[in-house]
Amino acid sequence: MVVEQLKQRHRIAPIALHEAPEIPVFLDSLGLGRLDPERITSAGGRNDIWAGTTDSGHPVFVKRLVGGADDIRTRVRRVSAVDELLRKARDEVPSPRCLGVDEDRGLVATQLLVAAEDGSQLYDAGDLTETLSTEMGRLVGRLHKLTPSAALNSDRRESHGLHSGIARSLPLAAYSQATAAELEIWRLLQADESLAEGLASLSARERRASQQVLIHGDLRLDQFLRHDETLHLIDWEECRIGDPARDVGAIAGEWLTRAISRLSDAEPDPYGEPDEGWLVQGAVNELRRIRPQIAAFWHGYLEARGTSADEPELAHTATAVAGRHLIDRAFAAAAMRPRLPAVHRAAAGVGRRLLAQPAQFTSTIGLAVAL
Repeated sequence: MVVEQLKQRHRIAPIALHEAPEIPVFLDSLGLGRLDPERITSAGGRNDIWAGTTDSGHPVFVKRLVGGADDIRTRVRRVSAVDELLRKARDEVPSPRCLGVDEDRGLVATQLLVAAEDGSQLYDAGDLTETLSTEMGRLVGRLHKLTPSAALNSDRRESHGLHSGIARSLPLAAYSQATAAELEIWRLLQADESLAEGLASLSARERRASQQVLIHGDLRLDQFLRHDETLHLIDWEECRIGDPARDVGAIAGEWLTRAISRLSDAEPDPYGEPDEGWLVQGAVNELRRIRPQIAAFWHGYLEARGTSADEPELAHTATAVAGRHLIDRAFAAAAMRPRLPAVHRAAAGVGRRLLAQPAQFTSTIGLAVAL
């Protein structure tokens, strides 16, 4: 019952098909038939999405990418390149098949896994077990062992949105569009030279990483789907050659962010000054609860990657990535609030510490569990 309620909660009405006439034309050109406007759903995110079963019986997930023309073409090409690679490796890295793309219009159609549950839904329902977390780690480890095509090699040095330059100065366009909560985070972080140094150090770590592998590039819990007892990985728009720590750290950061979200739900005075005693004790309790999940993911990852992942530098960089992820999520939360909750100020502080001293906290968050 809980999972079904969560599925209902995640359903979003899509853009009407008559307002996106290219979608029926695209599906017709692929021989997939047409979607029933009354029986389609969507999902949250930066892109436009339509999901349903066509009149010819094909379950389809259609995405219209949003962004600049060059960026859209690059992302569509990544999707095609990964699908080509996975045709020979789908047993190792299960993923819904790509049914077709339209590079000029930024359209991608993939197989819809009907009744699948994503990692976020499983987490919210209390069904994301350590066993599943271990399998998630194995899945990412197997991805990192694949030999990528040249088509995925051009973006290996693409910079992350939050970087040392932004930490030191806020662009005028960002300032004019920021909420009061976002400006509060900027006020806290821009005077923090150690944060800028930590971000610069992380960028340098990622550029000089001894390992450069095929990474997902935008890994989150909802990028994992459980369907018919098999775990799948989805959304390949940001896939590229890069530092494996980016994927590992993103997942660790996801769990840390969710732990802090639980604190937010129980916060006695959301907009007051942080109650240090309450925050510290709550953070300790939540870390104890989620650390086994991170450790299970890391164990599965090491098991799949083998000795190629057995080096401290990878775990240390992943810890710093997790810190950056915490700060990114704090900004995302601030964008939807007129004031910044105390617990999100604390989250940004935790992220800063992970960025500044990753080696000190690697074991604490669960990334130092040996096989």
